[in-house]
Amino acid sequence: MIQIATDMLRVLDRNGQPVLLDMGLMEHHLAEAFRKVGSQDVWLASRIALTVEEKVRQNDATPLRETEVDALAMAALKASGYLDVAQEFAQIRRGNPVEETALRMEKWNEESVAGLYSRSLPIPKENIEPLVSQTMEMLKSLGITEATEAFLVDLAIHLLHKSKETKRGEESDWREHLSEECRQMMGSGILAALPVQGAFPRATVLVNLLQAMEQFADNWISDFALCGVMERLSTPIREVLCAVHGELCRLSPQESGAATLLVFPGLHLFLERKMSLEEERKSFLETLAGLVDENIVRRTEFPVSVYCR
Repeated sequence: MIQIATDMLRVLDRNGQPVLLDMGLMEHHLAEAFRKVGSQDVWLASRIALTVEEKVRQNDATPLRETEVDALAMAALKASGYLDVAQEFAQIRRGNPVEETALRMEKWNEESVAGLYSRSLPIPKENIEPLVSQTMEMLKSLGITEATEAFLVDLAIHLLHKSKETKRGEESDWREHLSEECRQMMGSGILAALPVQGAFPRATVLVNLLQAMEQFADNWISDFALCGVMERLSTPIREVLCAVHGELCRLSPQESGAATLLVFPGLHLFLERKMSLEEERKSFLETLAGLVDENIVRRTEFPVSVYCR
């Protein structure tokens, strides 16, 4: 049985006390930052929030601080070429003060740089080693023997942004090869796929389960109705997952091992409005997890991570 990730995570506040991190609020603040600078790429707010969430969950055994989580989002924005959005995001989140340790000059080796990048950059573990090698080569070529954490993180962001610029290709017309049923569901907004491109490319499929329940179950919200709706959705979801995963492998083969993301946005808030009892909401989500696991995750040939927002 898979576990559907909620939008709440535990992190540490400035005093080291555990608090809940609202990923939905972070995504809202990211979107607000994009709008404030007049950017048309507001969809990237979802991509970056998911990228940060993946990283935070990887560090679940050793929770990150709130400021470190915001720094992950800012690193993702800068590496994607959105320095102005990163600055707006910092203002919205009430600043991102640099800690004294980040400005202290130190000597670095591959192990310590790997540790720094692992906690400071929203990239998969398998991508840390090549980035560390590039960093050490760059420091050697510049004759730098000591550096600050802040300098090394900025250097990594530069290397990430540069590498993605040189590898960028054109997205294909993969949607034209989908079945008629899939195209209809994408046209109606039940299914959607985020663009694969970016400094942190991912294959991401969104499922508007609320709209699907309204269309296929006359807005009847129950475990029984969910089974019928998911029976209708499972094959189209798998088809779109395979299509966007194939697009990721074509454009960024080095990311082919990364999990494809399957996201059910807006579900928690909807269930809170429709189901007054927590036991009912819990049962609904457990039923959804079982159906997704059996009919989608276990029937794909690549890893799929499921998020419920």
